[in-house]
Amino acid sequence: MAINMITGYIGEPHVTSAQAGISHAGMYGTDRYVLDVLEGLEYELISNNLIRIKSGMVLNQGRFMGIDHNDYVDIEIDNGQNNKKRCDLIVCTYTKNVENGIESAELKNIKGISGDDYIMPEYTKGNIINNETVDEFPLYKININGLVIESIDKLFQLSSNFSKIDSNVINLTSAISGIEENINNINNHISILESEQKILWSGGSYMGDGVVVGFSEKINEQKNGIVLIWSEYDSEPQNSGFHYFYIPKKNYEGNQQSGHSIDMFLSNATFSTPAGKRLLITNTALTGSVLNTSTGTSVSGIKYYNNKYVLRAVLGV
Repeated sequence: MAINMITGYIGEPHVTSAQAGISHAGMYGTDRYVLDVLEGLEYELISNNLIRIKSGMVLNQGRFMGIDHNDYVDIEIDNGQNNKKRCDLIVCTYTKNVENGIESAELKNIKGISGDDYIMPEYTKGNIINNETVDEFPLYKININGLVIESIDKLFQLSSNFSKIDSNVINLTSAISGIEENINNINNHISILESEQKILWSGGSYMGDGVVVGFSEKINEQKNGIVLIWSEYDSEPQNSGFHYFYIPKKNYEGNQQSGHSIDMFLSNATFSTPAGKRLLITNTALTGSVLNTSTGTSVSGIKYYNNKYVLRAVLGV
């Protein structure tokens, strides 16, 4: 048991393919990749019985294997059957001879089973790093309908090289900077909105008959208007079931300051406690209604529970 020198001179050949493979896997990843070089193992359909795989390079769990520049591999495809579908797989196969340790690579077709639908054939998924002797890396799925190749599906994506990764990192960094700038702008807008919001009144009122709520500032003195905030009520005001109603200040400018009667509908998500509220809203105050505490069944047959909600605040916005 010892630690071994690998990329150093020790007086004799000593670096094994397993050591090189593990080193590559550590740097590039332990999965199966098609590198973005040469023609990237693109296919060409020569006929319904022949598919050509062009030049490219595979990195399978640290083992490099590939088709050289200006070279190719032709894969034969068996005929299909009339009125039957079949799915074949073109795989890049790694094999290690258990007797002499010789490793080899091969492109081959795994023929599927003909039937009424496309069924992916089984293939061997081995762990080369753990010294398993066979691994099949699927590259293309061939869909054969009757006697014709209907479609060819690519089962891999080209792996990015370092230059593309650097470019992507630069683009990502730029995008993150843009996002950060947008977030800062949003935060600034939120800060402005928060600074422009004023609490003109707060509490917890049914806004029943004769109840008057005065504002600390007039509606037409706000930038845009007011927001009425209601919430559910169960023995006391609840921090749930909030409803927000916006009243624009345009309604209270000039000669329109005498007020408007406004009806509001409130309910929870399941409509088990529908309610209505009616308010007279003037430029300076809200006036409640006897309806705002009532319960019953309307002439339309809808049950209502107006005492299930209370006014929590009036915001100037």
